[in-house]
Amino acid sequence: AERETRWGADDDQLLVVVEGVDLGRAADREALAGLAAAIRGVPGVGAVTAPTDLPAAAEALVAPREQVAALFVRLRVGSSDLVRLVPLVARLQDTLGRSGLRGGLSGIPAVHGAFVAQVLRDQLVLGPAVFAAMGLLLAVLFRRLHAVLVAWGLAAFAVLVQVGVMGWLGEPLGLLNQAYFTLTTVIAVSEAVHLVARVHEEVRGAEPGDLGLALSRAAIRAGHGASWALATTAAGFAALGLAPVPVLRSFGLFALPGLFAVWVGVVLLAPAALRLTECSVPPAPRPSIFARVVPALRRHRWLVRGLALALLLGGGALAWRVPVDNHLSHLLPEDHPVRHAGELVDRTLGGTLSLDVELAAGPGRFHRPAALAELSGLEERLAQTPGVGASLGPGGVTRAAGPIDPRVALAGAEALGLPRLVTADGRYARIVLRVPDRGGLAFEALARRVEQAAGEAAPAGIRVAVRSTARSAYAEINRMARALRASLLGALLAVVLAVGLATRSVGLAAAALVPNALPLVLATLGVGALAGTLDPLGAVVLTLALGIGADDTVHLLLRLQEERARGLDVTAALGRAVAHAGRAVGVTTLALAGGLALNVLAKFPALALLGLLGATTLTFAWAADLFILPAMVPGRGLGPPPGSARRAAARRSGPTPPRP
Repeated sequence: AERETRWGADDDQLLVVVEGVDLGRAADREALAGLAAAIRGVPGVGAVTAPTDLPAAAEALVAPREQVAALFVRLRVGSSDLVRLVPLVARLQDTLGRSGLRGGLSGIPAVHGAFVAQVLRDQLVLGPAVFAAMGLLLAVLFRRLHAVLVAWGLAAFAVLVQVGVMGWLGEPLGLLNQAYFTLTTVIAVSEAVHLVARVHEEVRGAEPGDLGLALSRAAIRAGHGASWALATTAAGFAALGLAPVPVLRSFGLFALPGLFAVWVGVVLLAPAALRLTECSVPPAPRPSIFARVVPALRRHRWLVRGLALALLLGGGALAWRVPVDNHLSHLLPEDHPVRHAGELVDRTLGGTLSLDVELAAGPGRFHRPAALAELSGLEERLAQTPGVGASLGPGGVTRAAGPIDPRVALAGAEALGLPRLVTADGRYARIVLRVPDRGGLAFEALARRVEQAAGEAAPAGIRVAVRSTARSAYAEINRMARALRASLLGALLAVVLAVGLATRSVGLAAAALVPNALPLVLATLGVGALAGTLDPLGAVVLTLALGIGADDTVHLLLRLQEERARGLDVTAALGRAVAHAGRAVGVTTLALAGGLALNVLAKFPALALLGLLGATTLTFAWAADLFILPAMVPGRGLGPPPGSARRAAARRSGPTPPRP
């Protein structure tokens, strides 16, 4: 805040890059001047500096050999004000297009505006396509229209509630929480599948006149499982609310309204909707082949446990070594004009990012010509630091302006739109370095090199600090990714604790640990293999793995306890749980993975990664629940299933429908 008060914001600056211009030609100079005039007339633009406005600016705004020139534009909108930024960036791009010149926009505001616009376009196009694909797969698997309508309706209701709460509380769409569209939809469809599968099961076993009773029984049992499953998932996301990073806390806490909406839909709205239909059900499916594997898994459970633990520990060690980093320009597709313009600026004009070397001294020092002359050597030293593309400082500006009062020269440069370089009291000065975008870790390493060089070359009596919005943003985003990875461990423990509360069994809580941890580990390895690094957008896949894995695990374990209450031993109860709840898990996985896979068609790279890894991770979670969880369940000490006494009394008071 102190730095922004002193110098103003630096996330409101962008470059309008033009290719194929030669400032030695009068026609090109006139075209560039016309473009500058047009941009000045765009609402939301504060100031525009052309290469010919000030000699000191020309070096950073012109690359004659490559025939590249740029206009320095200061906006009246910060990069965090997305509501005004997105249309402003679109207007600037349109103004450039109408000028007939070839080029694009570059800088943090341009990337943020283009990123949000691209996300919204992809979501508007692929969101309905994903819904349609999920509906088609559910129609094929269930062969009943009400299954599709319940899943669609529940997902749409939950997403609308999620977005409505965010809008009501003023939570903006950002890098991380744009994943709610996928996350909430996945969990809603999963719960809808479990509800419909249970309804079909109960209706098949009911007498013709007992349809209403069968629906009530299905709603109660499915609602019981959904309540604990969603509570378990909510516990995991609530644990993220304890993270040290504010954005991560918001991500965890703002996921809860969507989960609550799913619960309301499963417990109240979907059963009511099913009562309004005739609810005809397909014939009983063939016995599940996966249920036949359960006895073998139980016989060799120690071998399965050993292999699963070895995979978890070995994979976890590798996953923890996946580097945490992010790259601003990689938010956009390779062929996006903003990304192309940024790469052009990085290659020819010094760089898209800025780094401020702030100098502090006594009052009035930086108003003296001698003091400013001393800074020229420091500016040259910093410009030669490996990784620095260009520099702009008060020494160079006053030297280029000639023998006039330094304050007049600096005020004139600022009036033309260049950054403020000396404060009004003359106590602070800064040198603005232009830096290519090589990623967060490289940017931080460069900042440390600049700090060392500035400290060694600064004149006596001057204190040095190296800061910028880009440095803070990169540090915060990398900190966010590291905190998310660490916080997911806490969220996993919260899930295990919630499973213990749901089943009232320490043994079942322990059994849930490995099947829910493995998808997180494999998803991290997948992100590392495909993206090379873990950033907040890639880490969204981990939250997807946590949410759906916990949901399916709870449904399977509660069904296990329900079958145990009928007097079956552990192996037989597991077989029936896999045969019934496991079938719903399989349908959920196929429908969701098939729908998410469509996201690989997205132009937004992170959404395409989410589609590919999301589908793969859901498959991992399904395999862990069906092939590892049965082996992890202990043979004794499972505890009484919640509500088993009440359900046993209900069965004694009425006829028991035949089981398929």
